[in-house]
Amino acid sequence: MAVAGQDCLIYLTSDEQHAITPADLADRTANLVRSIHASARLGGLIVAGGDTSSAVVRTLAPNWLDYAGELCAGVPILQAQVQGADLLMALKGGQMGGVDFFVRAALALRGR
Repeated sequence: MAVAGQDCLIYLTSDEQHAITPADLADRTANLVRSIHASARLGGLIVAGGDTSSAVVRTLAPNWLDYAGELCAGVPILQAQVQGADLLMALKGGQMGGVDFFVRAALALRGR
């Protein structure tokens, strides 16, 4: 059960038995994020993986994106408007960020 104000980490992996391609996995992840965004107010969104980040932005189809800063080398923080709601996003390529990336990203999106 989710509680307002709590962080949530969702990750998906391919299953060799079901032979899903990386592109299909990225698209399915993007559809999951769109579904979550449609049913809940997100405080921020952190996406790891370049292909997945691209799929999420394409699927959310923001009205606009503005650069809001840099979390670490190669990882922008973006301010977006998605379906009339403001949304801060951190989009991380595969090899960017340190071991504490998700903690730092969550704090940055909260403005700390």
